[in-house]
Amino acid sequence: MAEFAPLVNTKTVSRWQRLRAGRVHFLVLVVVGLLYLTYSSEWLRGGPPILRPFYDNQTVATNSSRSNKTMPGPTTPNRSLTSTPNRSITSTPKPNRTNTTPINKTTTNITPGKTTSSRSATTVTPTRHQTTSGSGHTKTYSVYASGRGGRIGNQMFEYASAYGIARMNNRSAVTHKTKFNTLWTLFTNLSVPRSGPLPNMKTMKPGSYAAYDPKFEKLPESNVKLYGYFQSWKFFQKYERDLRAQFVFREAIRSKASEYFVNIAQTHKNNSSDKNITFVGVHVRRGDMVNLPRYRVASKSYIVKAMDAFRRNFTRVHFVVCSDDIPWCKKNLGNQKNVSFSEKRSSNVDFAILSLCNHTLATVGTYSWWAGWMAGGVTTYYTRFADPSTTLFTTLKFEDYFLPKWIPMSD
Repeated sequence: MAEFAPLVNTKTVSRWQRLRAGRVHFLVLVVVGLLYLTYSSEWLRGGPPILRPFYDNQTVATNSSRSNKTMPGPTTPNRSLTSTPNRSITSTPKPNRTNTTPINKTTTNITPGKTTSSRSATTVTPTRHQTTSGSGHTKTYSVYASGRGGRIGNQMFEYASAYGIARMNNRSAVTHKTKFNTLWTLFTNLSVPRSGPLPNMKTMKPGSYAAYDPKFEKLPESNVKLYGYFQSWKFFQKYERDLRAQFVFREAIRSKASEYFVNIAQTHKNNSSDKNITFVGVHVRRGDMVNLPRYRVASKSYIVKAMDAFRRNFTRVHFVVCSDDIPWCKKNLGNQKNVSFSEKRSSNVDFAILSLCNHTLATVGTYSWWAGWMAGGVTTYYTRFADPSTTLFTTLKFEDYFLPKWIPMSD
């Protein structure tokens, strides 16, 4: 039979075969490259649908192994408030000022008081003011509280004002090394260091003992020595939170104050109507002021009037009286209902007791003032504490000395 003639040219077929083989090789390389990228790239970790079960298993295994490992690097300490020691005034909650905290009738650790840790952030140490002299040396300036004199109240005013003035001017505060010992005995968390006199100090005095002076908002380029009483809340109002974190009672003082309230609670435990007690601290300053002509001690009529006001505005009020003349208080206030007297305790412990109360009935002096500030509730104050004809009265600015929310009362 005759051979069939080829339908195409032999040379053409050979060329077509080579071209097809080349294309196959190219496609193989492309597929291999894609598979390589698929396996090696995290971005393509999802994979094609047919391989996703494999990838999913690999991902679970990888994540599981990572979760059990600790990442290397420095450990950052926990700086939250819960990690810091509790330096609160008392370890139990302060009675609620809205009469919602009952007195526990079955336990013996019943004390009013607020924990200062809840409202006190870590105290910020002010950065010292620095300036560069012509010689290129950096100078650092501070505010020095010289210690004008007085006891707890006067020292707290000077300490707080020095701290506030220093913070206003971006400086550090320093106190006299011995004249604030009362505060260091009373409080455990003071941050202002003690020192002898600083070099090259310029002495500055306020215009009045109980008025704000704006000249302290911008201090001269030198160390500044504060001389005076600085008895205005406006010097330190911006830094109240920091100061409350510093004015924390020492444990021995706090425990004695707490024990006093335990005894009061025991007297109420059998009375079902006394579940919620509002404690009002009453400070009656007499002592040396009785014989000082420029001062006027608070009268019985003022104290009774203020007591009645607290009774009208709060329920189940219990008054806690601290005084340097307890016999006078018992004689004049002993017939009042629900009144307890703190007897034979130090002024430090009495101050802690007053600060743990919900509200304050203040009379005369800076001790009463700071008792109201520490308690932080409603405070009444006596307006006729000074003879109007004396400089004690004429140089005082009521709006600078007494807090705006406090309630003035006369006889």
